[in-house]
Amino acid sequence: MKEKTDAITNFLTKIQGYKQDITKLQFEKDNKETLLSRIKGEYNTQKEEIESKQRMRKQLEEELDGMVSQQEERAKGLEETNSKLTETEKRLVDLNDDLKNRQETLNDCKVVIDTLTRRLKEKGGVREIKERFDRRSQGLFRDNIKVASGYEAVVDICLGDILSFYLLDDYNPQDFDGLPEGRFGFINTRAVVKDKDSIEFAQGLSSILQFVQLKPSQDILERYINKYFLVDDFKQANELSGKYPECGFVTQNGILFK
Repeated sequence: MKEKTDAITNFLTKIQGYKQDITKLQFEKDNKETLLSRIKGEYNTQKEEIESKQRMRKQLEEELDGMVSQQEERAKGLEETNSKLTETEKRLVDLNDDLKNRQETLNDCKVVIDTLTRRLKEKGGVREIKERFDRRSQGLFRDNIKVASGYEAVVDICLGDILSFYLLDDYNPQDFDGLPEGRFGFINTRAVVKDKDSIEFAQGLSSILQFVQLKPSQDILERYINKYFLVDDFKQANELSGKYPECGFVTQNGILFK
């Protein structure tokens, strides 16, 4: 009987141990399920955050791509604008040059027109002056001299407008009232010719007078010519003109220094 009792006691003890083990395992299971549930919750939270950040990153990438595209378009537009600006500036420079050339051409035309107008007026005035002074005039200065061949430019640059002056043998103050419009100069052929002053520096120089033949009785014209000298070169002309400004010094190619 005692053996059976001991056996039952042992069996009950084992059953109690098994119950305790089962309770312990159930507790551990509950703990692990709770932990797993918490981990799943954290996992889901992290997953949602990751997905949210991925969506945000994608959105930012799209926005960045849009900004890059806009910048590229703006850069392209700016480049086109700069190109147009450069082309416009070039066209403006060309236009200014063209306007300048046209203005210069217009000025040249105006000078020619003014010159032709003056010459036409003077041409009409020449006839009137010839009629007004008739035999009291010996014509123009240039008609009373003969220039040696090859020295026309030399004489022309030296005497200039004087070549178009009228030589008058006789005149009255009233003769110059109401002259025709234009530019006219006159030389009194009866003026007293003074003795030639000796010009020491002129030794070795050629007066242009030796290249001009005067008509008889026109010695008065000599005083307009004999103060001009032919020199060898620019250097000599420049040097002498600085020392003797009352005279003129001309090179062979017709450049006058005075």
